Amino acid sequence: MKHTLSINAPLSERLYVNPSSVSTEEVIDVLRAYEAILDAINGSALDTMIEASDDPLDVSEAINDKVDSLIERADNPYEDFFDDCVGALNGFWPAASIEDGTLKMVILDAIAKGDTD
Repeated sequence: MKHTLSINAPLSERLYVNPSSVSTEEVIDVLRAYEAILDAINGSALDTMIEASDDPLDVSEAINDKVDSLIERADNPYEDFFDDCVGALNGFWPAASIEDGTLKMVILDAIAKGDTD
């Protein structure tokens, strides 16, 4: 059975159906473009590491999760300050939350003690 191939078919499809229709230079150019995209994503504020061999659905989910996290942080301009406060405490606070009343009191007590020194 012979496949018909559109002239606008993606390079991977053209390579699969008719390898002789694709030049080595075309493959190299596309690989370089993919590598540049991966480098841009991996070097971005997304703080994620994506490999060419990763499943596209997993990559999409990881990027969406990171973008959602960045949006949430942007919605709360005090989050970095809160994280700094928690980090300055001597104790360990896993999954510190702004809603944690005990943590709030510990931070406020630490601030009050610092004012009296």
